[in-house]
Amino acid sequence: MGAFGVVLVAILMGSGLSLFIDIPSIFIVFGGTTMAALVRFPAKALPKAMATAIKVALTPDPITPRQIIDVALDLAQRARTGGVLALQSVQIEDVFFAKGIQQCVDNQTPDFIRKAMSADRDMMLERHDMSETIFRTIADVAPAFGMIGTLVGLVQMLANMSDPSSIGPSMAVAILTTLYGSMIANIIASPIADKLARRTAQDRLNKTMIIEAVLQIQARQNTMLMQEILASYLPEKQRPRDDEDEAPGGAAAQAAAGA
Repeated sequence: MGAFGVVLVAILMGSGLSLFIDIPSIFIVFGGTTMAALVRFPAKALPKAMATAIKVALTPDPITPRQIIDVALDLAQRARTGGVLALQSVQIEDVFFAKGIQQCVDNQTPDFIRKAMSADRDMMLERHDMSETIFRTIADVAPAFGMIGTLVGLVQMLANMSDPSSIGPSMAVAILTTLYGSMIANIIASPIADKLARRTAQDRLNKTMIIEAVLQIQARQNTMLMQEILASYLPEKQRPRDDEDEAPGGAAAQAAAGA
């Protein structure tokens, strides 16, 4: 939305906002783009895509891989010393992580936990992928409808060439549809699609690490070996070094776990 604000300020500094508002042009671009999206996707998918986009735009980035490792080591240490049931009283901020730990406390089998958590992860990623695809489609279609609106305006202008004084204003109105289409694509739809793609990739990594962490915690895996297993999901430069590692249950892990 920052880019939209920059364009708006530039418009207000140069002329009045009313020059850039034309109802027929808005109808062609917004209405045409919406109808094209409805042809390609189920009607229920559009509101869900909007809701997902708003959620991603307004919520902070999810738990980081390093935080996952810290929390997992803290929980693993508690499970090794007090048993898995000791984790029942621990408050975990990440809902997906908390759900997996609760399944451990409920004494579910490792196979059940892996399948249940993997299905939950895959369904969430599928929703994100659908939302991203919809916004990619909007980014592709909006400029085309902007050009269509411009052509419609030019036809109407050429049909009234008998009045030279109307050519300038008519041309300005015709070009507005191109502006609308370009703004929808480059200021709204494309940035949202890119952010959804980035969030989807981050969530895929995070939730895969969490599933592995939950299974290792249930198995009461050695914390050092567990750290090596979880760190293997990260690029070499992002992996925790021995001189940086905090002891399980340290301040960072305690804060992330909500203990």
